[in-house]
Amino acid sequence: MSIDVRWLALRLQQVLAASIVFVLIGINTATFAADTLRVFLCGSPPFVLDKQRGISYELWKALQPFITTPTITVGSGSVPEALSLLQQQQVDIAVGSISITAEREQHFDFSHAFMESTLAIAVPPSHFSLAEFLRSLLQPVIFYALGSFFLMLTAVGFLFWLVERRQNPDIPERFLPGLGQGIWLAIATFTTVGYGDIAPRSVVGKFLAGTWMIVSLMIASSVVAGLASAMTYVQFQQTPITRAEDLRGRKVGSIKGTSGSDFAQRYNARLVTANSLETLLTQLARGDIDAVVYDYPVLQYALKQRPEWSLELIKLPVITERYACALQQQSPYREMINQAILHAMEQGTIATVLNKWGL
Repeated sequence: MSIDVRWLALRLQQVLAASIVFVLIGINTATFAADTLRVFLCGSPPFVLDKQRGISYELWKALQPFITTPTITVGSGSVPEALSLLQQQQVDIAVGSISITAEREQHFDFSHAFMESTLAIAVPPSHFSLAEFLRSLLQPVIFYALGSFFLMLTAVGFLFWLVERRQNPDIPERFLPGLGQGIWLAIATFTTVGYGDIAPRSVVGKFLAGTWMIVSLMIASSVVAGLASAMTYVQFQQTPITRAEDLRGRKVGSIKGTSGSDFAQRYNARLVTANSLETLLTQLARGDIDAVVYDYPVLQYALKQRPEWSLELIKLPVITERYACALQQQSPYREMINQAILHAMEQGTIATVLNKWGL
């Protein structure tokens, strides 16, 4: 059986041509995938309400006419989530309420800023309430101290009855009446009133009374100092928060990893973190924390949505934040994004978006 050499050569040429086509298609597909800009929209409301609504969505829509690379929006979420995805190189750009900080600059590249804002403090309405003041005084430690004091009086009264019951006619030998008289003697000695209706007669009783007098002086000094400290603490807790320095020692809520949490720690606040601003503001309205520090536009929007919270907003004008798009370090898309932001700002489309949301 003979083989047609020309037919075999033709078949080999066809196979080779098909292989080259498949290789070229694979290269083009890989190149397209590498050149596709993966976008993540981030921020708390009003920056992200859902995938189709919010400042972040409208801002990215305003930039898209000036983006020359194919884009795909891969999702939306919080700012910490966006920065985590950037660091893992799962997205190329994060668009939203991302403030430029020195710490973040070490790990990411930033575009030109598209808006300036500031931090703010959400606090309960400032008013004095006698009921709240009295309730703040009724701390568990006060009840523990009072309980310990009465137990001590009972113990000293019992000792007085034990050593005086047979030598002192003013102290009955029966247990309960005698214990009552012993406690009365302990109270009179403690308060240094000395009514004179009852006094120790035995040597041991007088020694016990003298010892109790000395101990009473130390206890009285400690009680006065403790009450003064408690009153100072209560007064401090009742002082309204009107500036950043008032955050010191207070329970202040913020979202972990944001500029708000860094600010609270800088002023030595007792930081309370949560995954959502809604949770923090609910705790504030309930009185579980003293304040919430976060971005002013986000807090402003949240309080407008929940007027029943009756919370007040204190703007911190000295703390300026610049919002920008975050990219991976040495990102090849940075110059293109910068050009898009400048074009959108010059045409007024970014200002239109921000004005629409009251910013």
